[in-house]
This record gives sequence, C-alpha cells and structure tokens, in this order.
Amino acid sequence: DFMLGQNLLVAPVVEQGACKREVYLPALPNGAPWFDFFSKAPYASGQVHLIDVKLDQLPLFVPSGSAIPVAAPAPGELPRWDDPVSEVLHF
Repeated sequence: DFMLGQNLLVAPVVEQGACKREVYLPALPNGAPWFDFFSKAPYASGQVHLIDVKLDQLPLFVPSGSAIPVAAPAPGELPRWDDPVSEVLHF
C-alpha cells in the first residue's frame, strides 16, 4: 500500500483471483474516518479492514476532511491527461 500525495491511499490487489483484501488504514487525528473514494463508505482509522475488491476498480481511500479535484473530458471527447477539473469531491 502507498500514499499518492497526501490524500489518496492506494491499496493494490497483488494476488491473482483475490476478491477480498486486508487494508490497514492509519490512525487519523481525533479518530476521524477514512472513506472509500468510489462508494464514499466510511472506515474507522487505525484498524485493519477486510474489503471486497473488483478487477476493474483499484481500492482507493481518502482521509476525512480531504478535497480531491477530479477532471473530466468534454462531452463526446476521449479522456486526456490535460482535461479540466470538473468538480471537487469533499470527504
């Protein structure tokens, strides 16, 4: 597992055929939770969690209080590295 910047914990699945994975989410100040980036489900910090994993979605977790800017291509366009920020997700 590794941090991508200060606000994304990446938990890659490295076992072939795995459908669950243990992830340790470090303790946050005042016991604040971590959130699944995609579902926004909360997870207690400072604990190990057994999470369901999917082949098409990298497990990503965001600490409480984070704001993540996300980009999107213009309608009808393919995604590019320089797409403009379309919204900011608050966790």
